[in-house]
Amino acid sequence: MKLSSLLLLLPRLYFFCGTSQRNKYYDRQDKLEQPRPRPGIARQGQIERKTMNRRSRCNAKLRLYPDPILKAVCEPVRDDEDVSGVIRDMMHILTNSKTGVGLAAPQAGHTKRVIVVSDLGFFTTMINPIVTQTCSRCTIREEYCLSYPGQRKKIKRPDEIMVTWTSERGVHFIDNPFSDFTARIIQHEIDHLDGKCKIGERHE
Repeated sequence: MKLSSLLLLLPRLYFFCGTSQRNKYYDRQDKLEQPRPRPGIARQGQIERKTMNRRSRCNAKLRLYPDPILKAVCEPVRDDEDVSGVIRDMMHILTNSKTGVGLAAPQAGHTKRVIVVSDLGFFTTMINPIVTQTCSRCTIREEYCLSYPGQRKKIKRPDEIMVTWTSERGVHFIDNPFSDFTARIIQHEIDHLDGKCKIGERHE
């Protein structure tokens, strides 16, 4: 190839090489400038749960027998009442527990009718839960309680229940059905709201 032809090709080679380098540079800048996902957008439950744990780390404490609050009858939550702090403390204790599948407000030091229940791997917050109906079929199954460490007891409970309750966002659920293990957890936690625990009856 003649020298004159090479000289004509040099500007084109420079342009393509420069474009490639510029593209790499801008791609790198785009990655650096991409906004990080905000809490509540991606993996909402996990992110918010970690945030709650950090905020409530100083105050949330699991109440153990014989703490008198475990025998307190809890007050209903008013429609205009903010119980986000109660739920935050409960979630902190529950998510940091290796075996917990449910928690009632008294176990976190609050006398409000609030429970948190693990349902199919997700935590459900129930405010003012009421069992409105139970089936006749019952099962005897061993239960344990975080507030009575090391204690287990076989307890007979209905297999299916209907529950009326309000979510943390104020959504009302009327006669919502639950069955099997989830129904048992809900009944166990509601017992706590009434100052009772069938596992703790042996200590009376």
